Amino acid sequence: MVIETVAAGAIAFLSPYLAEAGKSFAKKVGEGVEEKTAAIYQSIKKKFAGDTDAERTLALVEAKPESDARRSSLAEVLVDKM
Repeated sequence: MVIETVAAGAIAFLSPYLAEAGKSFAKKVGEGVEEKTAAIYQSIKKKFAGDTDAERTLALVEAKPESDARRSSLAEVLVDKM
């Protein structure tokens, strides 16, 4: 249950970053948070590398980060990877 909570929290935390990927996210939340968020995001991308389903799930969230269903799917993938 703890892993699921961590995964859901990570997705909620990363959602704004995913929505703003490639944009000036630092203006909204500050550089320190942006750097930590970017590091978490890059760690997830690295962990997903080579796993077609995981990469596709992440891409779907990147395309529509406001989707609860897509974020939930990504959280499930994170739990599996943890």
